[in-house]
Amino acid sequence: MEEVGDEQEYHKIQEIFVHKEFNNSTLEYDFALLELSKPVRISSQVDIINLPLEDMINLHGNIAKVLGWGLNEKDVQSPTLKEIHMEILTPRVCENDFRLAKTKIKSITINHICALSENGNSSTCAGDSGGLILSHP
Repeated sequence: MEEVGDEQEYHKIQEIFVHKEFNNSTLEYDFALLELSKPVRISSQVDIINLPLEDMINLHGNIAKVLGWGLNEKDVQSPTLKEIHMEILTPRVCENDFRLAKTKIKSITINHICALSENGNSSTCAGDSGGLILSHP
């Protein structure tokens, strides 16, 4: 993963809203919304993300930007936001790949988002699960 710019702001989180159907065993619905204690300033580094309409949700084959502060090669959480570009895969293609990988997920469903790096050699990091993934049709 590559480092994202050095411009940083820190904000206190007022409340965390975990998806009501999150399942720690299957990692389905592995996302949450964060309510910040005060508004952020829109800038070249901070912008609004529009959520997709229901008929725009099939993004299979699209290239997505994945961001996270996962563990680095020393198993320490990265102090810097990292990014990688990955192709969003269908559940069937992903499940075939995951059968070969060591993972606690037993099957891939439509409630997962699965992606593979453009070059096939790079990946997200441990601790990035549930992190930000940006794509549009």
